Amino acid sequence: NANAPGTAVPREVWIGAPAAAEHRVAAALHRPPFSDLSVRSRASLHSHAASRPLARGILVVLEGAAILSVVLAAAGLVLIAAADLADERPHLDDLEAMGVPPRTLRAHLLVRAAVLSVAGAIGGVVLGAVLSAAVVDVVQLGAGTSAAVPPLRTAVPIGLVVLALTA
Repeated sequence: NANAPGTAVPREVWIGAPAAAEHRVAAALHRPPFSDLSVRSRASLHSHAASRPLARGILVVLEGAAILSVVLAAAGLVLIAAADLADERPHLDDLEAMGVPPRTLRAHLLVRAAVLSVAGAIGGVVLGAVLSAAVVDVVQLGAGTSAAVPPLRTAVPIGLVVLALTA
């Protein structure tokens, strides 16, 4: 196909059917004149790919890295808040001596930590999306350094992003 485009004989056909109609389409493809075809569904391909040890291992490593990054981010936030408290201690003591209640000072420190963590989370999600798009544009997965078929595209799961930002 790469050397002489248009001369190849198609060896496969992809049928885009909704998940609800997948069984009806598969049943129709098992009847003549299509009964000689080899039919594989999206679900069977997905389960086959997910059952492979390398795929499972990669997913475990990525999940572990995600959990570790959340733990490190939380530890970093605690350390920054502790360092901020140590740096601001003289000013906080002055404010308390002027009559500001300790409850108000604690609320002030919590708001500062919250603003810092929200800014970090939003920045992390935006940077992650930008780097994902950049990597997908650069990576070539096809044989012989050709473009992957079908082409790769960046998919940002909005529900997962909202869940991550909420957490």
